[in-house]
Amino acid sequence: MRQTLALVAVTAVVFAAQMIVSGFTEAFLLDSSLVFVEPWRLVTSMFLHGDVTHIGYNMFALFLFGSILERELGRFYIPFYFIAGIVSGIVAVPFYAAALGASGAVYGVMGALASIRPKLIVFVMGVPMPMIAAAFVWLALDTVGFFSSDGIANAAHIGGLLFGAVVGFAFFRKPEEARRTRVFVDKGSFEDWEKRYMGNR
Repeated sequence: MRQTLALVAVTAVVFAAQMIVSGFTEAFLLDSSLVFVEPWRLVTSMFLHGDVTHIGYNMFALFLFGSILERELGRFYIPFYFIAGIVSGIVAVPFYAAALGASGAVYGVMGALASIRPKLIVFVMGVPMPMIAAAFVWLALDTVGFFSSDGIANAAHIGGLLFGAVVGFAFFRKPEEARRTRVFVDKGSFEDWEKRYMGNR
């Protein structure tokens, strides 16, 4: 859990800087017109957020899913998180003039969990289901959202989710993980997060 808490803490500090320092967000967000000359924006944009609600929902999901994935990946967890964020940013570049937020990396975490812990139970629209099924539902919702102007970087979500699923299955999945006793992720405010980021408003 330490690595996940560290990511949450760093993201919170960066968000505080956004609120205090004029021009901070513009200097570090993922500007598609500048990404080829300033590729570091693919990393820095992962720690930026549009408002308190944006960072709150992303960090809730990161804490929820990241804490579980961290136990599975160990020392590979942080590198995986960064690579997932970079990949999702690259996917976003052709479709959006600018983007920011940790959601692409978070979706990478979710995709990896779907491969590594497919029977982990989560709630989708109030319905408990295995993580693998939830991943397909989220993928479908983001695919639909991609064709609407909802202000959400759905392409980044899709890219992160697919990247995480492929990497999780190829490098981290253990046969015994799929046979574990089913575990429930507490419903709590997860439903609110889902409604916010899956377009169920």
